[in-house]
Amino acid sequence: MNAEGAYVFLGLMLVGVFLLYMGTMALRGHFKGLYLIKGIPLAAPASVIYTFFPGGIGALMLAVVVVIPNMQIGRIIIFVGGSLVMLSALVLMLWKPRWLKPRWLRWLEDNYPSLINTLLEEARQAGRAWETGIKTQEDLEEWAKRTAAKYGYQ
Repeated sequence: MNAEGAYVFLGLMLVGVFLLYMGTMALRGHFKGLYLIKGIPLAAPASVIYTFFPGGIGALMLAVVVVIPNMQIGRIIIFVGGSLVMLSALVLMLWKPRWLKPRWLRWLEDNYPSLINTLLEEARQAGRAWETGIKTQEDLEEWAKRTAAKYGYQ
C-alpha cells in the first residue's frame, strides 16, 4: 500500500469509528436537542442520527477494501457490502426504527402515544433549558407528567 492508500485507510477508519461513537452516544440519550430540530425530512438532524451506525460500519468496510490488493474477489465483495450498508442509511432515515431510538424517546412514545407531538413541541419551545434539565429518567417522567397535565391528559 502506498502513502496515499494509507491516508485513505486512516481517514476511513477515523470516520467509521467517529460515526459509531456518535451513534452510540445518540442511542444512549445524548444529543436530545437534535431530535427536536425541525427540517426537511431527510436532512433534519433527527433523521441524520439514524445514519451514524450504517455510515460507520460502511466506512470501516471500505477502509478494509483499501488494504486488499487489486482484483481480488474479497475486495469486490467487501466494497459492494460496504456500499450497500451505507445505502441502507437512506432506508433507516425514512423508517426510523424503534431499536435505533434513544430510551427517552421510546419511553415517551410508549407512555404518551397520543401526546408525543405536543410533548416534543413543548420541548422545542423550552429550547436548551429542556435538554439540560432532563438528566435522568425521573426528570423525564416528571416533565412529561407536568406537560400532560397542562394539556388535560391523564
